[in-house]
Amino acid sequence: MNTRATPDFDLAEHGSIVILRPITPAATDWTTDHLPADCPRWLDGYAIGTSFICNILRGLADAGLSFEVAS
Repeated sequence: MNTRATPDFDLAEHGSIVILRPITPAATDWTTDHLPADCPRWLDGYAIGTSFICNILRGLADAGLSFEVAS
């Protein structure tokens, strides 16, 4: 039985871009409140430059949210 909780975000690395995809309603709310309105979108996620992703991950962790790196 898998007792692992669903992460709030899915993270997929694509070279110089990371796709940050909110999964839970809390994650969607966080992105609305913390990412710029003109942040580039890719399908159902946000395209984040690698130079910004560490600060974003710190911010979401500080908010008590989790992420999982997609395989």
